[in-house]
Amino acid sequence: MNIKIAPRKILVVDNDEMVLDIISLCLRRNGSDVTAVPSAEQALKILENFPEEFEALITDYKMPVMNGVEFIQELKKAGSKIPKIVIVSSMIDLNDDIKDLCNKYQQLKTLTKPFTEDELIQILKD
Repeated sequence: MNIKIAPRKILVVDNDEMVLDIISLCLRRNGSDVTAVPSAEQALKILENFPEEFEALITDYKMPVMNGVEFIQELKKAGSKIPKIVIVSSMIDLNDDIKDLCNKYQQLKTLTKPFTEDELIQILKD
């Protein structure tokens, strides 16, 4: 089932190339303009150059060098105003750091793996 969303610019960050490709494909199929990068460091550089370019951010939690929580904390320190942020994690990784961050920032949502395309789209609509 394809739930069409309004086209939006979404930045997707995941070090797993296959996951990055699948999420990007699902979003594009539903009308989004997607920029996909394999690391938080690359995403920070993009956001530094284009701070208001994206309406949503989807990031994996478990990444080398900088995990999803650390990445979001860096974004917030830099003054990012991305209206919707989704952090993707396995149920095992859904820890207090993620829960605390969600309590601190209302625009932050979590999506646990495995998830369906409909769940991905729905969390962006909420």
